[in-house]
Amino acid sequence: MPAIAVLLSLLTGNAIAQSCAAPTPLTANGTQFLNTCNGDASLLTTCWSTFALAGRAGVLSLALPYPAGTLTVTPQNVGYDPALFLLPSRCNNTAGCAAAIDDVGPGSSETLSLDRIDSGNYYLVIAPLQPSLVDCAQVMVSYSVTPQQQGLIAEGLFRGTINGLPPR
Repeated sequence: MPAIAVLLSLLTGNAIAQSCAAPTPLTANGTQFLNTCNGDASLLTTCWSTFALAGRAGVLSLALPYPAGTLTVTPQNVGYDPALFLLPSRCNNTAGCAAAIDDVGPGSSETLSLDRIDSGNYYLVIAPLQPSLVDCAQVMVSYSVTPQQQGLIAEGLFRGTINGLPPR
């Protein structure tokens, strides 16, 4: 791929692959830049149709053989307030929800811990819940794990039925 195309892809947040039909992949200790202005316009609600989205949704895919670590979404525009939704198995307006978070205001990073999530394939949906002056923006998405967690992920250990885990 020519250098100009790679740079353009980084600057636009890979505009082609960020919908439910073509999510951008995210790997452990990886970072993706995503422009939600190029996101999925057909996703209007999420989490069993509980939450109405107030802008286009940026969508990433995550394979979690051993869910551990932290997802962090940092808006590159101080007026953008992203909410995060982790959808198991499928991505549409009525899909279930493994986790959701919208704890901080515009311009601040949202962080989602994966410590209590079952193994599986997920969609990470990033979209605002509240209408504002900025309904879409470029965001930086990172998936951070410790070396110990990375070892468990690499071994492909499966973790299910979280209730069966010993307390911390």
